[in-house]
Amino acid sequence: MSRIELIIPAFNEEKRIGKTLKAYLDFFGEELRCTVVLNGCYDQTKEVVEKLAKQFPERVHLWDLKTTTGKGRAIRYGWRNADADYLGFVDADCATTPPEFAKLITAIKNYDGAIASRFLKGATVHQRQSILRTWLSHGFIMFVRFLFRLPFYDTQCGAKLFTKKAIKNILPKLKEDGMIFDVELLWKLHQAGNKIIEVPTAWTDQPGSNSLGTKKQFLTQALKMLQQLFRLRHQN
Repeated sequence: MSRIELIIPAFNEEKRIGKTLKAYLDFFGEELRCTVVLNGCYDQTKEVVEKLAKQFPERVHLWDLKTTTGKGRAIRYGWRNADADYLGFVDADCATTPPEFAKLITAIKNYDGAIASRFLKGATVHQRQSILRTWLSHGFIMFVRFLFRLPFYDTQCGAKLFTKKAIKNILPKLKEDGMIFDVELLWKLHQAGNKIIEVPTAWTDQPGSNSLGTKKQFLTQALKMLQQLFRLRHQN
């Protein structure tokens, strides 16, 4: 039986992390382990995870980074300490449900990686996005495809799964801590010749997500990501 370890980076997710963990534990069998990496939490996220870890000591693990370091560093930290056959990550808000993640497990059998996509034919986004957010998301995708010569239509969806070999080979090369971690990850995997399949998913933009904000905040974040993409491309 192949073992799967999912890293779940969490920043102040006390209201949602418990439901997400229970959903994944209930849906999958003993082959799946969830490792929550706390990313500078100052709420009760740690206590919620610790309670579940006591109930499921072999299936729920916890790392506390103490300071806010970003999604990328949290995932890298989790992967460095993981030794399952397949390594992946999901968002703490369960925007990707266990049945949808199961599609990645099925798809990866003949590949080095499988990533969820909200923009392929057959995908469903359950919460309507604003025109601005939709326009910027598609613009971001086209820009990333052009700048990094990547074949993917959705680099940012928070559900990905890879073979241990693929991740361990490129892990020392990963440096990004923030929102463009996914781009760097897929770029390095693609450069190394790994075969990655994109799988259409059903995805729900959850209320209260830390990635959401006001129109001004979203535009500011988009501009920052654009600058980071240029930096990443020209540093490598």
